[in-house]
Amino acid sequence: MFLPSLHRRALLAATLALVISGCGGDSDSTAPSPNSAAPADTGSTATPNTPSEPAPPTPTSRDVIFVGNNWEGMIDVVDRDTHERLGRINGIPDKQAREAAIVLNPVDLVFFIAIQQFIGEGHHQYVDDMYSSNDGRLLIVSRPSYADVVALDIASGEIEWRFEVDGNRSDHMAISPDGKHVAVSASTGNVVHVLDVQTGEEIGRFPSGNSPHENVYS
Repeated sequence: MFLPSLHRRALLAATLALVISGCGGDSDSTAPSPNSAAPADTGSTATPNTPSEPAPPTPTSRDVIFVGNNWEGMIDVVDRDTHERLGRINGIPDKQAREAAIVLNPVDLVFFIAIQQFIGEGHHQYVDDMYSSNDGRLLIVSRPSYADVVALDIASGEIEWRFEVDGNRSDHMAISPDGKHVAVSASTGNVVHVLDVQTGEEIGRFPSGNSPHENVYS
């Protein structure tokens, strides 16, 4: 009987499928028959039951205390609960450059020596007040002998920004409750600077009278 071409192809396909099925397999199946040999090794070591690699651990925050060593210029990082020292940060990584500049300025040099002899009891005042930024990225440090405030990147120890105060000595600071601003006393400049924590830019200032010292936000 003559069949249209399309019907002939369908019949041939059905017959071929029947023959393959009778030989113990399906044309789309990859499962071996009971008497067949194991499949060849393709080089892959993964098996359906091999667990995937564990995800890397998620970093966790940690509460710490920063302790400034004023005469040494180093900052200890201490665990808040165990009091274990976790590490140290150099508060004056730019010491050589700062002191070279001071030596070249007679007025700065006089104050540098005066701070050492009278206020520092024979030592330079390298690290005074400190506050960490709310995101834990920066450590804001006032450095009286250098008359400045710097932001140290806690992870790298590098200086993120530096602000020179009026006069020749920086003193205590206060950080705003929202963590956005830091107020620092310029003890010989008779002014308090208000700085942006992230950039070090001065966003304001106010006169304080003689020798401003401590700052506290209400």
